[in-house]
Amino acid sequence: MTNLLQIKRSTANATVTGLQAGELAFTQAGNTFFVGAPDGTSGSIRIGGQMVPGTLTANQALVANSTSGIDKVIVANLVANSVWANGAAGNSNDVLTSNGTAIFWKAPITNITAGAGLTGGGTSGNVNLDVVAANGISVSADAVGVLANSGLIANSTGLHIVTSGDTTLIANSSGLFVNDATISIATSQLTGDVALGTNTSGNYVAYISTANGIAGAVANAEGAAPSLYVVGGSTLTVNSSGAHVNSTLSITSLTTTGDVLVNGNTKLGDSTSDVASINARVNTAIVPTANITYDLGENLLRWKNVYSSHVESVSGEFSGSLTIGGDLTVSGNLTTVNVSSLSVTDPLIKLATNNTIGDTLYIGFTGHYNGSGNASNHTGLVRQPSNKNFYLFSTYGDETKVNNNEIIVTDPSFSLANLNTYLLSGGLVTNATHVAITANSTVNVAIIANTLTLSTSLAGTSGGTGRSSTTNNALLVGNSSNGYTELTLGTSGFVLQSNGTALIYDTIDGGTF
Repeated sequence: MTNLLQIKRSTANATVTGLQAGELAFTQAGNTFFVGAPDGTSGSIRIGGQMVPGTLTANQALVANSTSGIDKVIVANLVANSVWANGAAGNSNDVLTSNGTAIFWKAPITNITAGAGLTGGGTSGNVNLDVVAANGISVSADAVGVLANSGLIANSTGLHIVTSGDTTLIANSSGLFVNDATISIATSQLTGDVALGTNTSGNYVAYISTANGIAGAVANAEGAAPSLYVVGGSTLTVNSSGAHVNSTLSITSLTTTGDVLVNGNTKLGDSTSDVASINARVNTAIVPTANITYDLGENLLRWKNVYSSHVESVSGEFSGSLTIGGDLTVSGNLTTVNVSSLSVTDPLIKLATNNTIGDTLYIGFTGHYNGSGNASNHTGLVRQPSNKNFYLFSTYGDETKVNNNEIIVTDPSFSLANLNTYLLSGGLVTNATHVAITANSTVNVAIIANTLTLSTSLAGTSGGTGRSSTTNNALLVGNSSNGYTELTLGTSGFVLQSNGTALIYDTIDGGTF
C-alpha cells in the first residue's frame, strides 16, 4: 500500500513556515522533521532527522555548562557496562566512595561480628550491633543501666537496698539483716501463700461450729482435721450412700419449675383449695410412670384444672357424632377434612398461618385426577420458595412429593398449564382485539427475543435503519430522510474521512510548502 498518510514536505526549503499546532513537516534540504508549536503561533520545532542536536538547555536529558561541556546526564534508568572513577573501573565488589574532593573505588567491609555482650552483625546490607540485656540490666537508645525494682535504688555509686525509715532492716557490707526479735507480716503485702510451722501465734486458724442436724469433731487447733456428719432421726436414715426419708413425706407447699415425677400412688385431695394450690404451684406437666393410680376426686373444678393445665398429653380415638356449640381450635395437625362440599364465609383464605421456619414451604393448592392409564396426577397453583415465583401447572405425577407438600418444577412429570385470560399489567394490555406494549415514565418496556421479524423496515426515527438489506462491508451513514445511506467499501489503502460535506474514502495528503 502507498499514500496511506502524507505530511507536508519540501525538497528545497530548509526552513518550515506556516505549520499549525501539532502539524508535521519534512524537508529534504537537511533531512529534518518539524512539528508545529502547540500554541499555533510560535512557528515550528525541529524534532528529528539528520540535524545536530546543538547546545542543550536545563531540564533536558543532557545538561551543558557555560563552556558547552556536559555538566550533567539526567536519566530515569541507567544501564552502564562500566563506570570509571579517578582513572579506574574498580575491582569486583568495590564500592564508590568520596574523600571530599574526588570519588574513587574502594573495597567494602564485608563482615561485622558481634563480640562478648553484643548481638547482631552481618555480612551485607545495613548491620546493627545491640547490647545484650541480662536480668537486672536495662538497655535504651543512649544508655545501659541497672533495673531498680521495689525496695531497691540505683544511683551513681551503684545499686542499694532501701532502708530509710525502717530501724528493723539493716544493710551493710556483710549483707541484709532483720534487727528485731519478731517478724510481723502484713496481709496487705502478701501476694502468695505463707507456710506456717510450729511456735506461731495469731488468728490464722478458722473456727468451725455445727448447726442443727450437723455433728462431729470440730477441734480448733493448729493442724486439726475436723469431721462433720448429718444427724439422722426417726424418719431420716443416714448411711454411706446418703440421707434417706424412710417414712411418709408430707409436703405442705411445693414450688417447682420442672416436671414432678411420681413413682407411687398419689391423691390430690378432695377440696377445691387443694387443686387451686397445685395449679398455682406446679408450673409444668405431671409426668406419671407406668401403672400409677391418680385419685382426682369428684370435684369438677379440680378435674378441669388438672387435666387442662397439668396433664402432659392425652391420646386415643373418638367415634360417633360430635356437636360443638362454640369455636373449635386445633393446635396440632389436622390430617383430613372429608366433606362433600366446603363452604367458607371468610373473604380470604390464609395458608401456612403457623409457618415460623422462614421461607421454605411450598404454598398453594393442588387437585387430584387420574391421567392416561388411570395414572395418579395433579394440577394446581403453587409458589416455589427458592425463587418466590408462582406456577400454574396442569400435570404433576409424584404422589409422594405432593403428600409431603412439595411441587418440584424441574420434575419430568411437571408441566405448566395455560391461563386463558386478558392482561392488564403496567405497559402490557391485552383484550379481544389487540395487544399493546406501552412504556411510560414509570414502566420500562424491553423486548428480548432470539429472532425478531418485521413485515416492514423499522424507520430510523424509531431506532431502525429504514432498509430491508445492506451491501457487504458497507457503512450506513445517516441521512435527513428518516433512514440511512450506504457508503460502500473504498479503494485499497484509502482511509475514511470527511470532505466537509460528506464522508468519503480517499488518501490523506498534507500538501507542500
